[in-house]
Amino acid sequence: MEKKTAATVKESLLSQWIDALSLDDDNERILKGIESLKQGSTDKVKEKLHPLLSQYRKEKEKIKEMIRGELTEKLKSEKIDGSAVDLKIEGNELWKIEIEKLGQCYKMKLEEIKDQLRGL
Repeated sequence: MEKKTAATVKESLLSQWIDALSLDDDNERILKGIESLKQGSTDKVKEKLHPLLSQYRKEKEKIKEMIRGELTEKLKSEKIDGSAVDLKIEGNELWKIEIEKLGQCYKMKLEEIKDQLRGL
């Protein structure tokens, strides 16, 4: 019975850790835990995951800069300018919309990688 319980706990933990992989967080500790429980390498998955995360972060930064530019121009047109102006991009409605669109595309790719991990 203990072996069955241990296997169930192991599978539950693996499932939770795989589900915890995300586009915005550092996933290295989770991947190490998965490797430990699966007692095997996740190198092939990492080869797909790392470039995906890197590209996502680059595109996210481009969106941030685009919105920063738009907000800066809008404020300048209203005669608000200077180094004391601190833009809150993450709270902007356009930011939320653009990040949601970006996330949808990348989340599908992340799910494929998660499915591959489940199959190891």
